[in-house]
Amino acid sequence: MRNLRHSHDHGPKFLGVTRVSDKGQVVIPADARTELGLEAGDKLIVISGPGGGLMFFKPEFFDKHLNFLTKRIEDFQKINNDLSKEDTGESEEEI
Repeated sequence: MRNLRHSHDHGPKFLGVTRVSDKGQVVIPADARTELGLEAGDKLIVISGPGGGLMFFKPEFFDKHLNFLTKRIEDFQKINNDLSKEDTGESEEEI
């Protein structure tokens, strides 16, 4: 099996293998729980991933990254608006 563990970055890391129980439960491997600081009772957001996979995220991940992404979207909207004005020949004063 290819080792995806990278100690030098925050990229993908292989943290174990698990199975789905007949109750639909999944045990998160101990290495993954330790790596992410997960404890019993912690909530995780589950999202379908590419190729039929599943991704689990701590809610704090979304708090942190959604703020960043929201700012980037606002930046891109401004750039898009500026480009649209250039295409139509409008100036800021005309709008």
